[in-house]
Order: sequence, then structure tokens, then C-alpha cells
Amino acid sequence: MAGRVKGTIDRATHLLLDEATQAIFTTVVNLACRAPNLKKMMVTGDVRQLGVHLSELQEVLWSGFGLESITDQLLKSPRMEETVLKRCYRSHGSLVECVSFASYVPHGEVLLPVEAVTKSRTALTTSAINLPKAGIPLVLIHSEGRIQMDETSFSLSNVEHRRIAQEVVLILDANLPKSNTIVIICLYLYEKEQLALAMKEAREKKMLSRTVEVHTVDSYQAKEADLVIVVTTKTAATADQNPFGSSRISGFFQDSQRATVVLSRAREGMFLIADFNTLMGCKVWGRFVEKAKEMVPIFNDEYLRMMESTKIKRVDGILANLNGYSPIPSSGKFTNQADIRNPAGGPVRGRSIGWRAFAPSQTRASHSERPRPSNRGQNSFDQGNLVGKGPKTSPGEPASIVRKVVIGPVSARQNERFFLSPVSRSAFLSSFYPFILIFLAMNLFFHVLIALN
Repeated sequence: MAGRVKGTIDRATHLLLDEATQAIFTTVVNLACRAPNLKKMMVTGDVRQLGVHLSELQEVLWSGFGLESITDQLLKSPRMEETVLKRCYRSHGSLVECVSFASYVPHGEVLLPVEAVTKSRTALTTSAINLPKAGIPLVLIHSEGRIQMDETSFSLSNVEHRRIAQEVVLILDANLPKSNTIVIICLYLYEKEQLALAMKEAREKKMLSRTVEVHTVDSYQAKEADLVIVVTTKTAATADQNPFGSSRISGFFQDSQRATVVLSRAREGMFLIADFNTLMGCKVWGRFVEKAKEMVPIFNDEYLRMMESTKIKRVDGILANLNGYSPIPSSGKFTNQADIRNPAGGPVRGRSIGWRAFAPSQTRASHSERPRPSNRGQNSFDQGNLVGKGPKTSPGEPASIVRKVVIGPVSARQNERFFLSPVSRSAFLSSFYPFILIFLAMNLFFHVLIALN
């Protein structure tokens, strides 16, 4: 950065440095030293968002060597004047309130919505799309899904989350003006690669009328879009079944700065596709969902069928079909169905989010269907165990890898049809130990005989 501005930096008297949390301290000092006429520097940045990426360096170098963010150093200096900006001029007010509660209130700070901005963010709220709660451009779609792990990078992708994101993109593209930008943000690189390929193919086949960009969270800081689809990928089953350990992935997923970035990119509206059992166990994610639930319900993927339907009504403001059914998950610690009633006074009917087939749209590309296990009545929110009537896996038992690791709510019996469990594999190999010892002994005996002759 400092080298590229050499021609103009000599004449600069004032310097404005934006997104300073991602600027390395020594780089900024180098830049300032190249400006002999510099009188004042204004630095802006949000310490609640991503800072300098140092994970590739040894941890001992992360602090004390000038490689950290310039904001970390300036905030420690008593001579620096600090001004806190509280109003958010980017997003719809409902989104601002959720982000504020999730990321800023715990630190004694607040992010305030701007009424004029909220009134102008009407692309989604005035469209033909049926929102879960009228006037609130926030959609929460629950899906556990199945995890795939890239065999090279070990990054993750979720088959069902990807399918839902593709369907949401098609619906948004068909119902929103071409001037509105649509962006998909993924937490995992493998998910981003898969969705980017899908969006490219859809564009080439003219299924999309606009370009839909796909980014990772880290690459989208300091950017924004009208409509943002957040694909979280991870499920509650991932941690227990991750064959390479859960600490690295969990630490990445729960990073508060990364969560703040991804949740604050949308201007007009946001679709959050997630296993909300997982999100509720994370600090920033959990607080965001907690606040969002005060405004909108969490729906399952049956909501996709209702987004463009004309056969709908509102039950206490909540989207429902003509029979009063709302696609609210019937189980899970994140739901709050007691507050949602139908006209008869009872709770709105919901279904289990277990395995079921999703009917593909006749006007769009076909969707992959979930397999139907025989134990359809089993609750799919059985925490800590694989869903099904077969034998349960012990906590922490890793899933075996068959080309790509498939992690998700499948029964242990189904797994045994394709590969041996770690315990069975050990027992299988140990049965050959006596034969191996006999072979080695005979081999040694014949070598001795040959040597004596």
C-alpha cells in the first residue's frame, strides 16, 4: 500500500485511513514516514469486526512485533482522540437492532438504526415475496442437512444448505428489480466454491437474469449488498463427527468478529440458512438469533414453497397457508411456538424437520432430494447422537472417510453398510496379528537355514 502511493504521498497533508482494523501497524507507520508534509491522520475502523489475518504466522509473533492492527495500538494510546459513531446508515432497522444486540451491547456499546434509512429499504418488504413476518426483511431458515468435507482442504460444504440457497436466489431473481444486488456469503471456502460453480452454471443456462456473487466472510469485509444470503454450513452433528477434531472448526465458526461481519453486510434484507441448534450455542450467533426471534419466526425449508404462493394468510402476523399451517420446526431449543397461535387459540401446527423430499419446481432446475430412512418418526433434534433406531455412536467417535466425508443425521446402521466403524476396523485388523507373527517367524527360520548352508 505505502509503495503504491509514493507519487502523491509527498504532497499529502491529511490522510484518511478507512477499515483500519485490517491495516497492519508497521505498514501504516511506513506510510506516515513517507509523508513529510503530513499534519493529521484520521483512522476509522470497527474493532468488533475482522482484524489483521495473522493465523499463518506463529502465535508468538501475533503481538509485540507491530503486525497487529493499527487500531489495537491507537486505542492503547492516551494521546489519541476517539469518537464513537453509533448510527448505522447501511441496513434496515430490524437488521441493525439484531446486530447491535449480538455484537455491541455485550461490550457496553450500541448500534442505532436510522428511521429514514429503514423507510427507504423497501426492496424486499414491498416485493411479491411472502415474508415470514410482513415488513421485516429477515428470513431464518432452519436445516440440518448433510456435511461434505473436501478431501484436500478439509473445508466443509452442506448439501441441503446449498440447495436452499440456490432456490432462494432463483426466487429473489424472479421477483426483484435487476438493480438490486444479490450476494451469497459462506463461512467455508468449499461451500463458496460449490455455490459459485452453481451460480455460474445457472447464469450460463439463463436461469438467472443477473450475476450473483459468492464470497467468503473474510473476503467481503468493507463491502455490502442489497440482499445477502448467509450460508452457515455447520450442523449440530459436525463437532462430534469431525474426524480431524472439532476445536479448529469450532473456533473458526464461533469467532465473534467474523460473525459480526457476515451479519452486517445486508442493506435491504437477509436470509440466514443454518442449523439453529448450532447457532444458539455460539455467543454472537446465539444473541443474534435471540433478538431476531422477537421479530420473526424460524421456518424450515417448506417455507420455500410459500414464498411465491398466493394461497396464504397471516396468523397473528405470521405467514401460514389457508389451513393455518406455518412451516415452523416442531422441535429444537431455538423455537418459541408458545407465542404463535392459530385462530382457534392453539399453537400453530408445525412439522418435524426430519428427512423428507422437497418437490422440485417445474419451472426451475430440479433439486436434490433427501433420502428417506425407515425411521421417519424419530425426532431429528436428538442432540449428541445420530438420528435413527440403529445403534448410537459414542460421543467423539469420528466418521470414516469415503472419498468425501459425509457428516449428518444418518443412522449408524446406514454407515455400516458402506464402511467399518473405527472400533470394528481395529477388531478386524487385530484378528490377523497371529498370522503375521507366524509369517515373520517362518521367514526368519528360512533365512537362518540359508545362512547355515
